[in-house]
Amino acid sequence: MSSNRIVLIGYRGTGKTTIGKRLAELLDLLFCDTDQEIKKTLGVSIPDLFAGYGEEAFREIEHDTIAAIPPNVSIVSTGGGAVLDPENREFLRRKSTIFWLMADPETIFERIEKSDRPALSSLPLHSEIEKMLCVRTPIYRSLADYTIKTDTKSIDACVREIAFLYASGGEVMKTREDWIFSHPLPASCNPDAMRNLITTIDNPRVRIFGILGYPCGHSRSPQVWNRLFSHFGMDNALYTWFEQKNPDLILHTAYAMGIKGLSVTIPHKETVIPFCDEIKHDARTIGAVNTILFSEGRSFGFNTDWLGIYRPLEGYTGGSACVIGAGGAASAAVYALMMRGYEVTILNRTEKKAEDLARRFGCSFGPLGDGDVSSYDLVLNATPVGMHPDTGIPVDPATLHQGMILFDLVYTPERTPFIIAGEKAGCIIIPGTEMFISQLAEQFTILTGLRVSTDQVREILA
Repeated sequence: MSSNRIVLIGYRGTGKTTIGKRLAELLDLLFCDTDQEIKKTLGVSIPDLFAGYGEEAFREIEHDTIAAIPPNVSIVSTGGGAVLDPENREFLRRKSTIFWLMADPETIFERIEKSDRPALSSLPLHSEIEKMLCVRTPIYRSLADYTIKTDTKSIDACVREIAFLYASGGEVMKTREDWIFSHPLPASCNPDAMRNLITTIDNPRVRIFGILGYPCGHSRSPQVWNRLFSHFGMDNALYTWFEQKNPDLILHTAYAMGIKGLSVTIPHKETVIPFCDEIKHDARTIGAVNTILFSEGRSFGFNTDWLGIYRPLEGYTGGSACVIGAGGAASAAVYALMMRGYEVTILNRTEKKAEDLARRFGCSFGPLGDGDVSSYDLVLNATPVGMHPDTGIPVDPATLHQGMILFDLVYTPERTPFIIAGEKAGCIIIPGTEMFISQLAEQFTILTGLRVSTDQVREILA
């Protein structure tokens, strides 16, 4: 039996307390219900606490209660809004297997409509449930290792399912073994990848994360993610490389293998879109997905690349900008630059591709031609030119000048030929590592529910 704690999260009325108690009896483990702990400590019921002090005071007490859960408690049931606090999420995540108990809004309404718990808003109960679920569901989805539908099963069936998943990892072990031996990673991939995947056969509860691309064996993402997992006490998580020319090989078996999330890189950011059941608005507008979250038997597509470009440009707004390239990274760059107020022109070797992308965003386009970019205030490279081992430069270095902002999305090596040429010309330099750091921090939150600072990521890279 794993030493990891079992944590039950979910909205009020999804059965966390009842299931937690039954599970504790079945597995002979200590159980803690955070709401009951608060009541026991203060000698006041939750409704009276809400009525007398308000929700803000309750959340502070809830935070202290979660932080003080004894280490010998093996099963924890939380209040529905506990996950709203980032620190609570850290406490609950550490050395834990998290189960999201889920029910549809109508079932929740039927279960709680006669409760004496005070309302969280002035809305009718149906509307309040829908509003709160809209805010909380993305957090439940990111934080949880497993999802249990409690509106379609009996309490005992839910208890047995959790016990089975906790003890065996379900069918994940066999699926991983079959996949590894029938779809081995190519020899060009980082050699640690296969070794790490094979290791997970012995621990099927490990939730797999990884980078999907071709090539991607050069990526430093596994180094950063696995250090972050260690920092947050996520013993049941592993990030590895999935270097595949055909993304179908991963995406068709991802859920069955126990993959929780994927970072998507060149050349798959556009080709993975049809595999996503739901795509967030910014990713749909950009037309590229660089992050896939697997939950509830479905896949959710996001784009964090644009935030990786938008955030390092804090303090720089307006002016003229050119984006070199017309692929998924270029689309994210155009979106980010327009959000910063730049007048954007897309330059590409194949002008038709630049025209197609420009039409989507309503901006200018043109051929890259001889690489003269002297008329722009900001020049952004969204092509792989300059990525190790390539030593090319996407523009004519003679047209770079002092005061021009140069942003290279390539981050291996950190000082690309483009960046080196910009330094010599006196340009303001933003290396690709800044984009990598900012987009990874956002991606980590989407895929794990945990907040990580860019400084933490930068420190690991250093």
